[in-house]
Amino acid sequence: MIALDARPQHRLLIGQWATSENSLPSGYAAHPMLGAADAHRRCRGPYTGAAGLLRGIVPALVATHRMLLEAHDVEIRAVAPELRDLLPGTRETLTSLASVAERTRFYPGAYTLRVAHGLTDLLLELVRDLGPRTVAFTRIDEADPTDLELMAILWRRADPARLQLVLVAGTDAVPGPLEGIVDESS
Repeated sequence: MIALDARPQHRLLIGQWATSENSLPSGYAAHPMLGAADAHRRCRGPYTGAAGLLRGIVPALVATHRMLLEAHDVEIRAVAPELRDLLPGTRETLTSLASVAERTRFYPGAYTLRVAHGLTDLLLELVRDLGPRTVAFTRIDEADPTDLELMAILWRRADPARLQLVLVAGTDAVPGPLEGIVDESS
């Protein structure tokens, strides 16, 4: 008799799975959805997927999880500056103080790594309170390196029994930053 492992796993769906801009094939989410986002970099540039995810979840969480959101206000506003009105931060950065015309969207690697870990911390703390959830990103084969960095960190740090990650690519190629970790966990 073969015992099947029923434990949730992160999923990478490549090739035929991506049928439209933001479609997630049914049956792959092990938990209720926390959020899903299109990660195609041509939609918004850096942090397209992360910003889409945050735009979908932060407004609903302001009333119930304000302290958690405020603890991660720098990361949230770096990724999705349009959420500034919902979450006015007390900690300002040079980027957040700059006018829109002067704001850079090209960040040094150490900064993007800190942002990715901060967003991962936010999501992990959130599922501790809400219970297990699934987060999905589509069109990851066209994602910006900032989003791929976040996905790679989420893949490594999140226990799929608490926060499952579903990544959908329209091609058969695994994006570079995800290549090694996906192979390790398969």
